[in-house]
Amino acid sequence: MTPNEKRRLADYLREHPDATPQEARRAILAERPTVRLLPLAESLRSTEATLPDPQPPAAIEGLEGLAHSDLRIPQLKLRQPRTTRAAGVAEGDFFLAGDPTSAAPARTLALLELRRERRVLLPFEDGPATDALLQRIERKTGLRVPPDWQGPVCSSRDRVQPTPQAGIELPAVRCAHCALARWRTEDGRRSQDCAEVYRLLVFDLERQLPAVFLAKGSAIRPVRELLTQLQVAGQRHRRPAFGFWFEVTSAAREERGETYYVPVFTLPSPLGTAEQVAQLAAVRAACGAGAASARSA
Repeated sequence: MTPNEKRRLADYLREHPDATPQEARRAILAERPTVRLLPLAESLRSTEATLPDPQPPAAIEGLEGLAHSDLRIPQLKLRQPRTTRAAGVAEGDFFLAGDPTSAAPARTLALLELRRERRVLLPFEDGPATDALLQRIERKTGLRVPPDWQGPVCSSRDRVQPTPQAGIELPAVRCAHCALARWRTEDGRRSQDCAEVYRLLVFDLERQLPAVFLAKGSAIRPVRELLTQLQVAGQRHRRPAFGFWFEVTSAAREERGETYYVPVFTLPSPLGTAEQVAQLAAVRAACGAGAASARSA
């Protein structure tokens, strides 16, 4: 059982004191998302069927003029103690930016695309840390960040050149020459103002919608472990990364007296049918996977 199912099992037993653990387990497993899993042997026999058309249609009829730059994919966030604009969302829950009602302690996902980027992000809230970063940016690059600026101060999709943004200048022409990418030491810790970010384009199998999850800092290690598991599973089953589903929950960590949350991923499992894999291949193309112009909210 997944960590989320174990929590629901405990809740079920509290709500149904007369139920046996076996009855509670059957009830919880019956609530799993409708994802049928193929036995390994059958998955290997149907190798050709699980490899979808490499060029599925990117636009449906009536949207032929749609460009990847028109897309706006919601961002999936993990609620931290200092996360802003998340009223009503419990700490450690996952939610879509701008929609607190979408919050849930777990998500069932498939990975459509991975991209490694670099970003300069302001802290969650105003305060001394934000003021120090703004002053450091201006001192090192001459860039003055506009008041009430939202989103990354600077970002690069290829980690070579910054991506232009309306309303703010670039701190450098190339990432390798940017002062914000240089390592610095503060309170005995080495860090960069421009840090590496893993951008995961995922598909929520329960809500049936795509989202972007940005992993940075302490979230990078569990993401790398997930990617390793997907790499191994993909070789074993001869499937693309989006031919598997996994569940993500969170775990609390504490450092220097502050609590924060990191994502926890279950082992990937093969999607049940070749049709599901082909559908996700089409969704992947429609979301602009591989196109640098696809944006996240």
